Amino acid sequence: MRKKKEQKTQNAKKQMTFVLALMVFLFAYCYIMYTGLGNNNLLHTNVELKGGDDVISVRLQEIIPFIPKVDASIITAYQNRKILNTDIDNDVLLMKAYENSEIKTNVSFNTVLERLYGTNLFLVNKDFNPTGSLNCTYDSNTMKYTCSTQEYNDIIYDCVRYINKLNINENNYYLTEDVIFYSHEVSEDGILYKIYTDATYSEMVSSFTESNVNTDIEKYLMDKYQIYTNTYKSNFTVSKSTYRWFSTEKI
Repeated sequence: MRKKKEQKTQNAKKQMTFVLALMVFLFAYCYIMYTGLGNNNLLHTNVELKGGDDVISVRLQEIIPFIPKVDASIITAYQNRKILNTDIDNDVLLMKAYENSEIKTNVSFNTVLERLYGTNLFLVNKDFNPTGSLNCTYDSNTMKYTCSTQEYNDIIYDCVRYINKLNINENNYYLTEDVIFYSHEVSEDGILYKIYTDATYSEMVSSFTESNVNTDIEKYLMDKYQIYTNTYKSNFTVSKSTYRWFSTEKI
């Protein structure tokens, strides 16, 4: 009787070992098939992700060279023509380096910009404050930046950027966005918003104060002023898990 129980126990252990081995095999097989490891055919990927809910689309949008700005003439990625890295205003590059660097030095800024935008940039290290609220002073002796925030109530030229879709073709990434250009400033009646037709901020089509807004401002603009949407497509590449922006153009 005891031998029979021991035999049953051994059979149960063998079955359990077999099931576990099978599960490990299936997991490894699914992982390889999903990631494309060892399958050269999967290197030729063509994927479309819609809505911007994925982390890749969000990260790509973050590195597009755009910032809210105090001067409408400052060149960011969103213009009425195709924009390359060499077209971007120096202060915009400094701000993107600031946003993506822990150490605020000449060397770290250049390292970050080379990783995000390429090696053919010419960066002028100097004081900058294109947003009005972040004031950075450059010390040429230490090659470091000292930055502080300050209150700014004058006009800011901004835009709402809604991710439409992301297309991936091998190592090329194409992010499509819907963009509405607007400005905001403090007035006697609160924050005053103005809507513009395009990136020049020259033709205002509507204005309202914050008392008219009953939700998040970006959602409000996309819901109410969608007729003034501009569509842009940005081109990126990926190498060793690093994304690099190449260009943005209106489509």
